[in-house]
Amino acid sequence: QLTAWLNDATRYDIVGRLFADEWIFFWTILLIFVGAFYLILWQWRYGLIVLITWLGYVFYGLNYIVPDLSVFLIPAQIIMAIWWTVGLVAALDLIFPKPGVRRTFLLEALFILAGLVPLLVTAGNQTLDRINQIQLANVHWGQAVLDLPLDHEAAILADSDKFPPLFYLQQAEGIRPDLDIVILPDEATYRVELDSRLARGQTVYLARFLPGLESIYHLNSLGPLIEVNSNPQSSLSVQAVPTSINFGQIKLLGYEFLPESPYAVNESALALYWQADKKVDEVLQVYARWQTETENSLASIQHPANNAYPTVAWEPQEIVSDFHILSKPITDDAVKIQVALAPPFSDPDDLDWQTIAEVAAQFNERLPNADEIRIEAGAAFLDAANFKNQVRPQADFSVFLSGSADSPEQLSLALVEKGKSSEKQPSSEIEWHLAHALQPPGQIEDGLMLWTTQINTDLAIGEYELVVANPPSQSRCGWFSLANNECRLGLVEISGVPLAAGATSFADKIALVNIDLPETALQAGGRLPVQLTWQALTQIEEDYTVFLQILDSDDKILGQIDSWPQQGTFPTSHWQPGELVEDSYSIPINEELAPGPYELHVGFYLLETLRRLPIVDENGQTVNDKVVVPGLGSIE
Repeated sequence: QLTAWLNDATRYDIVGRLFADEWIFFWTILLIFVGAFYLILWQWRYGLIVLITWLGYVFYGLNYIVPDLSVFLIPAQIIMAIWWTVGLVAALDLIFPKPGVRRTFLLEALFILAGLVPLLVTAGNQTLDRINQIQLANVHWGQAVLDLPLDHEAAILADSDKFPPLFYLQQAEGIRPDLDIVILPDEATYRVELDSRLARGQTVYLARFLPGLESIYHLNSLGPLIEVNSNPQSSLSVQAVPTSINFGQIKLLGYEFLPESPYAVNESALALYWQADKKVDEVLQVYARWQTETENSLASIQHPANNAYPTVAWEPQEIVSDFHILSKPITDDAVKIQVALAPPFSDPDDLDWQTIAEVAAQFNERLPNADEIRIEAGAAFLDAANFKNQVRPQADFSVFLSGSADSPEQLSLALVEKGKSSEKQPSSEIEWHLAHALQPPGQIEDGLMLWTTQINTDLAIGEYELVVANPPSQSRCGWFSLANNECRLGLVEISGVPLAAGATSFADKIALVNIDLPETALQAGGRLPVQLTWQALTQIEEDYTVFLQILDSDDKILGQIDSWPQQGTFPTSHWQPGELVEDSYSIPINEELAPGPYELHVGFYLLETLRRLPIVDENGQTVNDKVVVPGLGSIE
């Protein structure tokens, strides 16, 4: 878009932020300016060519609107690195002049860069490690998807996240060469492609979300994919276990359960098959959970068919397949899988839960995402620990320990102020939590065990050490260490940002501080500018997608944008706690806009699951999944 540099001031903020993220210190930026100026003075032809080249890449970045813009600015960053080096050489010449002896620029530059090589290699190896882990997980997911019973010569319309592993496995490994795996530039093009392929009789699966399909097509889950059909499904999968459980006018006809999900580790997969006797006039969500003798663990809340096919869109007698991912519980009890149907934002404790199956406990022999430790706590030997290093005030968090013992051992854990032992603090300030050793019958070999407990963070903001003990026994905190009363597991920072007055809290992770609508009048074929101000309340691990929708009184969408913040260039996982993020949008409005009242919906969802980030009140209770701004009207 060659005029974005002129018409869209947000582009300057984005490009400037991407540069500032790499050159974070004032002195580095100062050296860059000094180097650019010094290079022009020293060799003006080279200096001018480099400057013009840098300006060309910056101009390209200002006008090329893609989420991974930082990739296309790498040449500009390299030029800035050259200027930085030249600037440092110039500074050395000024600080350490050598009359009569001129050090060569090349030797100085090589000396400086040689000092940076170890740092760059270390950082690069860490980055490559993380990239490899992510790509292996993606390929694992893609392999499981291509193993599904997909129709011959079907099409998969995928987003930019799901396309690469599918296409790689097809092209490099030769898996399912008959499939047409497609990625397209925008939502409108996807919709045209979907309609034309279905009209030709081709089977189409979606590995992305497309709004508004439920009013025209019939949607079903096939694993994490959505199958789009012109006709309703009329039969169960041959793998389905038949059942007959009534939820009012809706029946659960069958289910499939995979204790080990093929799509991700430490998860189980559940497929449900629903049927309504008559037209459903109420939006009902599917709630799924694990139940044990000691606790209930809510695992999934979503609309049927991967969150894409609400109950009000179903036809009578249509069979709707519905897929859920359940995080595996860590328990030694028998586990029941329970399901309920209820309106959105219902209190799970008040639902009519129905047990559909009872399964044996699934015990993970290796604690996922754990840090290795070497602790002897009484008769227990601990080798791994998993807990959050940063938590919000008043938010309990789980601690998992793994190791071995001849018999179940009860360990005590607590948060202790950094730099102090529990003996130096008043006992009233320390709350010890008893960690229960899980011991699933028949699943433990050689005394393998897992301990778990919940830690309360009703403490002042600050840094604390998580300590473990096994009183009255003493502990050894590593190889050849002396006996101690307790051992340190690691640091836990209790931090966060207070919710600003009038702000809306999304799952106590992100606050919507302000919505600015310069205008509320809508025009067919026009655009609605919206300025949002977000604030990260804590460190965010996921990359959430922002959605903005313009809806009429019948909830028909007449305008929509789905994007990562700041035109896709600033994912939420990069936000720092307390950081304010200005986020501008221009929502295109449908040509079919009719006179009448409209409202704006704003919220977040996770692209991988299509689950929206809930809005919570001061008690942590879910109250909605979107912010509603009424009062929009159309221009005649």
